[in-house]
Amino acid sequence: MLYNLDIKEHFYKTLIVSFVSCIMMLFVTELVVPIQSYFLPEITLYAALIFPVHGIRVLSAWLFGWASVFYLFVSNIFIFFFIE
Repeated sequence: MLYNLDIKEHFYKTLIVSFVSCIMMLFVTELVVPIQSYFLPEITLYAALIFPVHGIRVLSAWLFGWASVFYLFVSNIFIFFFIE
C-alpha cells in the first residue's frame, strides 16, 4: 500500500491527518479542558478525560500503517509549536 502511492498522495494524506489532528487538539484545549476544569479542577492539571486526538492516532495507524508515523509526526510538530 505504501509503495503504490506517489508523493502527491502522501502529501494529501499528511494534510488530512494533520488538519483533523489539529482540529481535535483545538477542541480539547478550547472546549473540553475549560468544561472539565469547572467540574473537576484537580484532574484537569494532569489529563483531559476526553481526548479524541488519540483516536485520530489509532485510526491513522490502522488505515495507513507505517506511513502514519510520518503523517502524525508532522501534525505533532505543528501542534507542539503553534497550538500549545
